[in-house]
Amino acid sequence: MARKTNHRDFSGTIRAHGQPRTILATNATASAPAALLGNHIQTDNVLAQPADVGGLAGLLLAHKKPILQSLENALYATWPAADRAFVAPGVMEQIIAEMPSRLASVVQRLWRRLQWAMAEKQRFAQLEAQKGTLEHEDLAMRARSDRLIRRLKGEDKHDRRQGEGVDDTNTYAVLAMEGFLPGYGLDRGSITGTASMPKGLPGPAEYILPRPSGLALREYVPGNMIYANGQKFVPRFYRLEAVDPTIVKLDLTKEAIATAEPGASAAGATTMSAIPICDVDLPHEWHIHDEEDHRFQMGVVILGHELGRHSGGQAYRWGSLDLQFRRAAHFRLVNIGVNLLVRREEPQLGYPLCLVSGISRSPLASPTELENFREHQRERHKKDPQNVAFYADIVADSLSFQDLPNLGSAYSVVEGIRLAAAQILEMEIEDLQILCIPHLDRDTVDAILYDPMPGGSGLLEQMVERWTEVLVAAQVLLQCVSACQTACLDCMLHFRNAHFHRHLDRQKALAYYADRGLMETGQPIPPAQPASPKADAAQPAHAPEFRLRELLVRAGLGEPEAQRSIPIGQPWGRTLPDFFYPAPDDRHEGVCIYLDGLSAHIHGSPEAQVRDGQIRERLAEMGYEVVPIPHTALADRARMAGIFNRIGRKLLSKEEAERIKNDTSWFEQR
Repeated sequence: MARKTNHRDFSGTIRAHGQPRTILATNATASAPAALLGNHIQTDNVLAQPADVGGLAGLLLAHKKPILQSLENALYATWPAADRAFVAPGVMEQIIAEMPSRLASVVQRLWRRLQWAMAEKQRFAQLEAQKGTLEHEDLAMRARSDRLIRRLKGEDKHDRRQGEGVDDTNTYAVLAMEGFLPGYGLDRGSITGTASMPKGLPGPAEYILPRPSGLALREYVPGNMIYANGQKFVPRFYRLEAVDPTIVKLDLTKEAIATAEPGASAAGATTMSAIPICDVDLPHEWHIHDEEDHRFQMGVVILGHELGRHSGGQAYRWGSLDLQFRRAAHFRLVNIGVNLLVRREEPQLGYPLCLVSGISRSPLASPTELENFREHQRERHKKDPQNVAFYADIVADSLSFQDLPNLGSAYSVVEGIRLAAAQILEMEIEDLQILCIPHLDRDTVDAILYDPMPGGSGLLEQMVERWTEVLVAAQVLLQCVSACQTACLDCMLHFRNAHFHRHLDRQKALAYYADRGLMETGQPIPPAQPASPKADAAQPAHAPEFRLRELLVRAGLGEPEAQRSIPIGQPWGRTLPDFFYPAPDDRHEGVCIYLDGLSAHIHGSPEAQVRDGQIRERLAEMGYEVVPIPHTALADRARMAGIFNRIGRKLLSKEEAERIKNDTSWFEQR
């Protein structure tokens, strides 16, 4: 576990270019989350932007050989032979390579929380200046924003009861909570719920309840009830991210969903807006009564689709059925609304939410309360609340059962396997999760078992290795002692699979198990990355851009996408980099290239430079790599070689990037 450290401990441990680093305030103590970014100078100001932690990559590269040797001696040489694959040198090398990007992701997550709190305080200051005073609800929100800033700066005194026993003002603890450092019992996740206690009750003013994004997508939605520390709370105030809503298209009959491509026609499809699940404030509802026999958990409808990325794996054949084990597969899960309302003859989708203030109401509230909520938000913010979906992008090891005929077969086959695996592998049911993905363009369904533990727990590999045992156990379990016709509590039904009870049929599962026999190993599955830009994508706008594209392609960096539209939130809306490359891995979101003119009326004016700087800072906050290129550099071989080397390091291997830098034959005019 991360040991508790003081200011001196951390400053002597993690340095970049010989200086301690801080995240938010330039003299914040290193025992706080503030110890992750920024330069150490004697002021107490919040930084204008997070500092770059990329120096960690160079540090690890310089010492990679002794680090790997130490890990091999400590882990690979001492672990049981059956488990050594999990700590093999190649695995350790990949973990080391991913460390800088993972630290950057944590920093950006903390930075987004700070930016939300700062924006809220500014909004309330403007509102107070206009009205002279604030309503009670606004005063409470402003106080919560201020507490969040103080905690991130390390100035708020920690109460060990606030963060489920973890000191969330200590840097090492925060890094463990966010998944960067190991910490036993700290599988807490990146979405934070802040449960606020009313005055007069014993204990701290608020509790911090982080959740993995997949779990938060189910729990932290308007109308649900959250139980913690003997009290009940409701999700109410969302700390919205500065991104435009995404449009998703649905087929409710098939239970299929897909993210609509920007500018694509959605004629004939049901569409709705979706926003990423985000941090949320949880006002106090009531205390838990001893006579309460059942806790309320609102039934929701979560659909999903694949994002076309994974790190490779292994194909299998189970009778006539294709199975694929893939590492680090990317999925998007979308919570489209309350089960009770979505399943109506006239479906009611989404959750009422004001996209200005982040205030919500339960979709199960009375019509009068919902109308009052809409009128109040419209009066205050000049914009109607919307019914929106929430989504979360997850990365997980997965075992997919390809092209099952329908949802009934898909859920039944995979749930039977999961129940049996829980028995054979001595795991909890929820250690593996189920996602069934119907397709909008065909009638088959892919059923997926995925491992929600970051980095994978190894359960899927164990299940495949012991497939015969698991299959036999599944057949025994589904020989229901009650001899039910479809499914019951004695065979398949339990509390955690209530949202797909209607699809479960043990007879369908048993028929599949009987017909397919042993599992056969097929071909390795190569890694998959996002598809290359379409042939009809936007083209460069003028001669210098054509020249730059020609150089990029000739240098071996691949065909870039021109004029990629990227939503970045208000006040800019969207930005159009001159060229864009999708990320080849999880280190960043992609490379945005801007070809800057230097005349006073384009990029050279002070106003334009300020605007461009703000837009590019926003892109960097979102995880994009931004590469500005002055158009005068197009005539400078050495300068372009350096720029292309930088781009190559983000898209290719270090060796290929060095080749581009040293062999500049691509620069010659043809």
